[in-house]
Amino acid sequence: MLDSLGPLLGPITFIQDVSWQNQLTGVVACAILVPCMAVGLFRPRWLSLLAAIIAVGIWLLLGAVGLGISC
Repeated sequence: MLDSLGPLLGPITFIQDVSWQNQLTGVVACAILVPCMAVGLFRPRWLSLLAAIIAVGIWLLLGAVGLGISC
């Protein structure tokens, strides 16, 4: 079921991998990107919205990379 979501899972695809390096990468990416996306929702100013948009782009990019390397 989770495979049908594609790159929307973002760094969570890295957390699901068996390699501890990929798991660590996924945890660190989630710890950085989730607050950046949340600040765009809770403080809707132009700079925080820009940070949230960039964080969403990186989230999707990491999801595509995770699918590409078959995490």
